[in-house]
Amino acid sequence: MMSSLVAALFAVPATPAHASEMSDINKLMRAGQYAEALTKTDAILAKHPRDAQLRFTKGLILAEQNRSAEAIAVFAKLTEDFPDLPEPYNNLAVLYAADGQYDKARAALDMAMRTNPTYATALENLGDVYAKLASQAYDKALQIDPANNVPQPKLTLLRSLNGNATGGTVPRLASAAPGQAAQAQRDAKAKADAAAAEQQERAKALAAEKAAQQAAADKAAAEKTAIAKASADKTAAEKAAADKAAADKAATEKAAADKAAADKAAEKAAADRARADKLAADKAAAEQKQKDLLAQKEKDKAERLEKEKAARAEKEKAAQAEKLAAAEKAAQAKAAADKAKADKAKSDAASDQDKNAVLASLNSWAKAWSDKDVRSYLAHYASDFDTPKGASRKEWAEERRARIEDKGHISVKVSNAQIAIKGNTATVRYRQIYNSNRLTVDSRKTLIFVKQGNKWLIKQERSIGRVIIGGSRFARASCACAGTPADVVSGGPPHDGQRRLLFLDSSAERQPGRAARQAGPGSPADRYLQGSRRQSPARSPGQGRRLGGDLSHLPPRAPGARRPADDARAPGAQFRRHAGRPAGQAQGTER
Repeated sequence: MMSSLVAALFAVPATPAHASEMSDINKLMRAGQYAEALTKTDAILAKHPRDAQLRFTKGLILAEQNRSAEAIAVFAKLTEDFPDLPEPYNNLAVLYAADGQYDKARAALDMAMRTNPTYATALENLGDVYAKLASQAYDKALQIDPANNVPQPKLTLLRSLNGNATGGTVPRLASAAPGQAAQAQRDAKAKADAAAAEQQERAKALAAEKAAQQAAADKAAAEKTAIAKASADKTAAEKAAADKAAADKAATEKAAADKAAADKAAEKAAADRARADKLAADKAAAEQKQKDLLAQKEKDKAERLEKEKAARAEKEKAAQAEKLAAAEKAAQAKAAADKAKADKAKSDAASDQDKNAVLASLNSWAKAWSDKDVRSYLAHYASDFDTPKGASRKEWAEERRARIEDKGHISVKVSNAQIAIKGNTATVRYRQIYNSNRLTVDSRKTLIFVKQGNKWLIKQERSIGRVIIGGSRFARASCACAGTPADVVSGGPPHDGQRRLLFLDSSAERQPGRAARQAGPGSPADRYLQGSRRQSPARSPGQGRRLGGDLSHLPPRAPGARRPADDARAPGAQFRRHAGRPAGQAQGTER
């Protein structure tokens, strides 16, 4: 497609940022690794899409890969973006000429000459294109067979983007002496005229050659006629020989037919004899078959009796085997029952062991709380513990630390623990008595433990009901936060030496004695309830139940001590009771 290429590839001076990358691309091209060179060029073009040298190099690589359409698109775009560069026009002309588009090739070379009238390569290529156009004109005039092997023009593909002589990343139009440009154009025209004269001589030689070919064709026709006559003579001789062979074959076939008829008569006689012999043999066979049937009947009868005897024996054997199997099955059932009993005992032992471990974890948690060992206390909670109100684990832990460390002393006692274990989850329902320098709470709680590794950790925390002893302001704050008609709250103005009792269990309003019994006979709660039965003033709708009773026997608040109501007003303090919810949402107490 392209007759010659410039041997060396010289690159336009590249910027320091990608000079080494251009060197690598040139090495890959010289080694014939065009696919790798194209990949690297595309990667650099992604960073420098306006780089003329890189785009010119990409067009060269595509041309070397015979991807002419893509190469033409690259060089055409270069002529649009950099119209002062002659090299893209020259390479476009080479690709157009290779595709037989000589008019487009001439137009591209004309544009290259406009950018630089003294560009030697473009002038030489333009002369070749003119010569080809002249050759096509002569061929058309002489009606020469287009299949003749007419040489293609030897155009030179430029391998470097040098620009015009003025240099720079975008070459400018170089000024050329008018005399030099005219001389170059005269040289190109002379070259085209010489090529036309050469083509005319070639046409004359082809005409002479065509006359010689016609003479050779006439001679071949005469030889063909002679050969046809000899072939006809040979065909006649072959036909005579074939007729003789047919006559001989007919005589032979008649003799064979006669012999076959005689053989057929002999075969018929033999067949008749064979038929008679067969009838006699069939009769004898029928008689023998009758005898065999009688013998078989006797044999079948004897075999049937033998089978019946064997079947009775087999049935007796099967009955015996069934008895043995039933005995073995009973033994297996007994063994399975014994194993199940042993497994249950083992499971019960394991369950008791887990229950003891859960109870130990519960007691350890209460002790850490009582000791105000916050680190050990928090370590009893699982990593996926359900924190209240969707708070993060860190926020919840900081709040718990602040509440525990803020107390002067804490005492947490657990009792009546009921443990139910299912897999790696344990549900513990128990009674909890919490006491601090600010608050005393007697409540029923539920903890959900999960087994992680060899430890039982708290996953959820719920409160069912509680009895709280505190100041009246604390009670009012609790009532405002509880928001349930079932809450029973002490009322009335506070006075020295008197405290009030708070029942945050819906059952306490209906059965005050039950809450007192839970608090213990003779306890302050019990004495307070006894007084409330004696004095129970009427209440207006929407108010909490006012429970009377003198609590002057309770120890007075020390001067300067914080009141529970103050804690109620502190940020984050909650006073609610909702059975069945996680502790952080349902407790509503300062712990």
